Order: sequence, then structure tokens, then C-alpha cells
Amino acid sequence: MNKTIKYFRWTGIKHGKKMKGVSVDFTPEALQIKLQKQHIYAISLKETPRFLNIIQHTGLTRQQLLIFTRQLTTTINANMPLLSSLEMMTGQQQPVAIQKILIRIEQSIQNGSTLSSAMKASHPYLQGTYADLIEIGEISGKLPDCLQKLSMLIEQQQHIKAKIIKASIYPGFVLLTSIIVTYLMLTNVVPEFSKIYASMHAQLPAFTNTLIHLSDLMQTYGLLGLLTISCLIGIGRLSYVKHPTFRCLVQGILFKLPIVGLIIFKADIARTMQTLFTCYSSGIPIMECLNMAQKSVSTDKFRQVLKQISFDMETGQPLNLAMSKQLWFPVIVEQMVHIGESSGTLSPVFEKLANDYTNQINDTVDNLGKIIEPIVVLLIGTLVGGIVIAMYLPIFNLMNMLG
Repeated sequence: MNKTIKYFRWTGIKHGKKMKGVSVDFTPEALQIKLQKQHIYAISLKETPRFLNIIQHTGLTRQQLLIFTRQLTTTINANMPLLSSLEMMTGQQQPVAIQKILIRIEQSIQNGSTLSSAMKASHPYLQGTYADLIEIGEISGKLPDCLQKLSMLIEQQQHIKAKIIKASIYPGFVLLTSIIVTYLMLTNVVPEFSKIYASMHAQLPAFTNTLIHLSDLMQTYGLLGLLTISCLIGIGRLSYVKHPTFRCLVQGILFKLPIVGLIIFKADIARTMQTLFTCYSSGIPIMECLNMAQKSVSTDKFRQVLKQISFDMETGQPLNLAMSKQLWFPVIVEQMVHIGESSGTLSPVFEKLANDYTNQINDTVDNLGKIIEPIVVLLIGTLVGGIVIAMYLPIFNLMNMLG
């Protein structure tokens, strides 16, 4: 019978220093024993109210999952019994999400489950590819090798995700800066010029008049506009998650953007090849590998392509032919897969392609700053320069008239 995991907030002393934290366990007594193994002597230990559990439970991140996998790999490689490995990991200071996973896995194994079954029941992140590779390792007796491959797969996918985030930070920051600078000039600088020109009863150029009207609108409806934009962003994010049609529309637009679309496309190829290499080299049939690869890609279009390839292979077509029919993969990928199938060396081909596309992403992202920098300077210069010219244009006209 499964017990209920509870959240506890504790205060303790470790080597003379006061510490605080949030941990999970079944009972306060079990948690006290666990803290003592970490040389923490609890001063106070209170179960948190039920409504605070959601706030205190931070979701499992890919980085935490990577560290968890590496720790498990290390203990298994040391030929420690599985339960002893889990107990040792539980006895270390872990994030709350990892604590819950360890407790659930340990409880399931004590109830007679296998490691792969226990992992499937412990967290959604450990289902699918993760648990399937663990099961292959258990059956083949090569659990440490499978755990090592899992660590490499998660690390490579984390690396790609970090590169994509890095590629989007700089343009996003520049765009935000441009919006803030423009807003401040329209709400603080332009009104001062507007007062001066109003007191002079001067006839203003159309460009200046337009900018002053825009400034008035920003001052009157600026907060309402900001609230509206925030709501639209929130609705957009929710629609992206909930509605496949809207998600496909957004992804289609992103694919067509210069550089950004190329990075997303190459990232999905790299993820696909990494997953195929990890699973296929572990002894999983190619059809199951393709099903796992569908879960690793970030775009619905790529997922649909992989699904169609799986369907074509079920009818007896070779992988390279099924890929070429989709008109999606680069020719070099199709050719290398064809060579791998013909020579029986698909696994090294998948690894080679994964490494190649990961390196291409690295090069593209590293060069992105050099490409965007002049565009950024031109954008900010045009915005600020346009406002300045519009404000000084009446003065220039007056000087010309006096001249």
C-alpha cells in the first residue's frame, strides 16, 4: 500500500551552523533519521499546511534530472545494491523534486517492482525513453552503460536547449530595450517639446504632429495598452499549449524567420539523431526508437514527419526511403542513413549526424551576435533618431525662415 508523501519545513544545526530547508518524507521520524545521516540535527520540524505544498514543490528541471542520473550511474558503477544506492542518494541533500522521486522509487522497489517500473510511476520525466532504456539495461545486464547513455542524451539535449535560449536572449533584450527607450522618450521628452510649441502657436510639420499625437495616446492609454499586451501574451502562451492549430501556426512563422528558423530546424535534427543513437545502440528496435524520437523534438511538424516515417517503415520501406519521401531532411542525412543501413552501421551514423548538427548549432549561435549587432544599432538609431528629428524639425524650419 502506497503511503502519502508529506512536506516538512525544518530548522537544524550542521557543524555549528544553523540551517533551514524543506524536505519530504512519510513521517517526521523518518525525516529526522535522514537529516541525521546528513549530520543535521533538527531543532524544529513541522509539517507544512496542505495548501502550501504546491508552492513548495518546485518542478523537476532537466538539470536536476541530469544530476540524478549521474549520481545513480556512479553508485551502480560502484557495484552497490540498488536499494543501498537509493538510500545513499536519499541521505544526501537533494532538491524537493528529487527527494520525492527517490522516495517513490525506493517504496516501489521495496514492494517488488523493477527499477524501470518504479521510475515510470515516480515522475512523467522518467517515463518513455528514460524508463525504456533502464528496462533494456536491466534485461541485458548493462544498466550502468544505459545510465551513462542517458546522462549523455540529457546533457546533449540540455546543451542544445541552452544554445537556443542564448540565441533568443540577445534579440529579445534589444527589442525590450528599444521599446522602453521609445516609451520613455514619448512620455517624458516629447511632452516637453509639445508644451514649448503650443506656447509659440507655431504650425508644426506633419511628422512632428504625428509624433505628438502618438505621445498623447501613450500618456493616456499607456497603462491600458501594457495591460492589454500582457493579457494577449498570456492568452497566446495558453493557446500555444492547449491548441495544436495555433501552435502549428506559431511554429510555422518561427521556421520562416531568418537564422532562428534554421536553428530550430537543426536543433530538432540533432535531438532526433541523439535519441536514435542512444536508443538504437542500446538494442531498442528502430521502430521504437522513432517513437521515442517523436517525444524529443520541439515542433509539431517534425513530430508529424517522424510519425509518417514510422508508418512508412511499417509497410516495409527502409528508413532512408521513408525519410526521403518526406522532403524534410537534408540530402546528406538521407545519404548517410542509406550508407548506415547498407553497411549495418546505423548507430555510428546517428552519432555522427548528432555531433555534426550540434556543432552547426554552436557555430550559428556563436555568430548570431555578430550578425544581429549592426541590425540592432540601426534599429535603435532609427527609433531615437526619428524622434529627435521630429522634435527639432520645427526649430530647423524656423531657423531657415529667419535666415
